[in-house]
Amino acid sequence: MLALSVVVELLSKGNTRERTRKYSWRFTSVDGLPVASEIGTFPELDGTLGQCSQGAVLFVLGDETEPTRARKLSAHIRQQWREGRTIMAVDRGVLALAEAGILAGHSFTVHPDFRTEFDFRYPTLTPSGAAFEVDKRISTCAGGFAVADMVLAMMEIDLGKATRSAVEDNVLFISLHRPGAPATCTPLRTLTRDNPVLARAIEIIAERLDEPDILQSLSAELGISRRQLERYFSSILETTPKKFLTELRLEKAARLLTIAQTSALAVAFECGFGSQSAFTKAFKRKYGVAPKNYC
Repeated sequence: MLALSVVVELLSKGNTRERTRKYSWRFTSVDGLPVASEIGTFPELDGTLGQCSQGAVLFVLGDETEPTRARKLSAHIRQQWREGRTIMAVDRGVLALAEAGILAGHSFTVHPDFRTEFDFRYPTLTPSGAAFEVDKRISTCAGGFAVADMVLAMMEIDLGKATRSAVEDNVLFISLHRPGAPATCTPLRTLTRDNPVLARAIEIIAERLDEPDILQSLSAELGISRRQLERYFSSILETTPKKFLTELRLEKAARLLTIAQTSALAVAFECGFGSQSAFTKAFKRKYGVAPKNYC
């Protein structure tokens, strides 16, 4: 249940970040009946395996011990694998992948608590011992919060490094928080921790979105050339300073339009756009509607 909660939370954040339904999900069991877990049952299912076989990824959370259901689960995993779906598994779900016969020749991992059982049942397969593994269309996770790493790796492939890092920051995943520590995070910390100049550039941009000419003075403030700054953004964030700035301005504008009763013109100037027409054009390109029709 912990792994499932983490997965859904991250995918939801990815959808929010992209302003699109990039990810959707359905919950199934072998027979469509409620599933028992260590903390209770998970009753809200969308059907049986066969009824919910569409989609790019099959995520397996557990295996089956009852022989008939175990055979059905293994057959379903093999079929989905042969049809080209990506298969992801966490905790005892990795045992289900082994039972389905699709792990041979792939790097994979398994939770230490299940290692003795795994070695006994599948002596020809050797887990790596890593927190998680991604090998072509098979991704496996030992369990716990390491599932977040695996899902974020998938998100980086789907949506890019900047979105992956933004989601990481949003869920405060970067560092272990101790009691009493503030619930704050540094924007894009994951990608910029080895480049303090880029990290500072992002901070300045985020603090001064309302300044129309912020990029004109940014390089001088940082003590580097405009070209060097562009190289940092391109190599690490896979974007340009101008595109990054525009993205932050549009996200701020969307928040203001949602929570405040104010005109599009006021929002445009609050977010640093030189004119309402430039703001409207950029906003429609990102969100598909004019600012006045956003809410």
